[in-house]
Amino acid sequence: MRVTHRNKKWLLGSVALGAMAASAGSALAGGFDVREQSAFFQGTSFAGAAAGGSSLSSIFWNPATSYIVSDGITTDSNYSLFLPEMNVEADLVNGGPCAGRCEADFGRDAIIPASYAAYRFNDKMVLAVAMNSQFGLTTKPDDMGWAGQGLAQTSKIFSLNLNPSVSYQVTPGVTVGVGLQVQYLEIKRLRTVLYDANDADDIGVGATAGINITPFRGTSVGLGYRSRIEHDVEGDFDNIAVPVAASGDLKATLETPDKVTLSIRQELGPTARLFGTVEWTNWSLLDVVPVDIPLLVPGVSAAIEANWEDGWFYSIGGEVDVSPKLTLRAGAAYEESPIQDDTSRLIQLPDNNRIWASVGATYNWSDTTKINLAYSHVWVEDGDIERTSLIGPAGGTFVGSAEDNGADIISVGVTTKLDWLLGGRHSEPAPLK
Repeated sequence: MRVTHRNKKWLLGSVALGAMAASAGSALAGGFDVREQSAFFQGTSFAGAAAGGSSLSSIFWNPATSYIVSDGITTDSNYSLFLPEMNVEADLVNGGPCAGRCEADFGRDAIIPASYAAYRFNDKMVLAVAMNSQFGLTTKPDDMGWAGQGLAQTSKIFSLNLNPSVSYQVTPGVTVGVGLQVQYLEIKRLRTVLYDANDADDIGVGATAGINITPFRGTSVGLGYRSRIEHDVEGDFDNIAVPVAASGDLKATLETPDKVTLSIRQELGPTARLFGTVEWTNWSLLDVVPVDIPLLVPGVSAAIEANWEDGWFYSIGGEVDVSPKLTLRAGAAYEESPIQDDTSRLIQLPDNNRIWASVGATYNWSDTTKINLAYSHVWVEDGDIERTSLIGPAGGTFVGSAEDNGADIISVGVTTKLDWLLGGRHSEPAPLK
């Protein structure tokens, strides 16, 4: 059974919402975003991330910041290990008190990579490319037969974002940047005991833009934008209970949200620096999402009522050079979740406001290689959950809570200067104002 073109936007948009929210929840970023894109800036809880400075990974937030590289090619490779806790407890299931296994931990350990490279084309222009997984990860209850299995079991998504960009120094102290996003999105699975949505993918395109200003020596201000990306996704929907009569194709249009990041980097002296960041993410895109899926009951409609709000992130941090070889940094952040009430909180995504605390270090291994290390702990506020199935209360109800959730995150990154490769003409970036 095929869905109509009119329902293309509705169906997999809802399925994708559940899948991505569940899977990226392991990273405990707002909504289903994966925040950890840099071992360097994780050490400051992402304070200063869009203001450039000494890490090429800043181009994820602001493409103008690639101006920092000197001659040849600079690479920056990052890997983050997520160790989450995502505990959900059921109080009422389908109108009655929970019986059986009423608790489940949906968190699953994961490794997320992020890679960057840049080449100084001349004294004013730098060419760069970033490769990230901005939305993703996997969740699965530690007991597949838990009491809420009718509304939440396995969820899995994969995304890959390729982001070529260019930065150009308009005048000493002012650099602008623009870039193209090419994003592959695959919903591998969204499964409950009743249905299985799977194998849905698409490639979408978007843009990035930014500006970096150095109003006076020692101060850098960066403003970066990552656009929303539209995905026309196609996949399969399998009704496990009645596979012949109520299974069919999935088609939908899903938009991932746009993001604006404002950061500052302030030198406090020759060996110390202070950072700050404010970030907005347009999660209010996810409101009430109608769904059209194969159903046995005529006239019954389906929808996911997300009703999410915009997300906000605030962080402050600093670093100090303790020796020519070693820099230490730390930071803290407060993140306002787009999920602010019990009817918007998905079972697979027990998301809420959270606090970050981070420490990090950079070790100058050689003149051309730096090693970045970071550790963060995330505390997530407790929250209530009140959800119904895709077809409303008739398909199942759940009332419960999410408590004692959080994560430990360990990141490592290596920055390498390949001065011998494509080099020899512009050994240093243009001087700053």
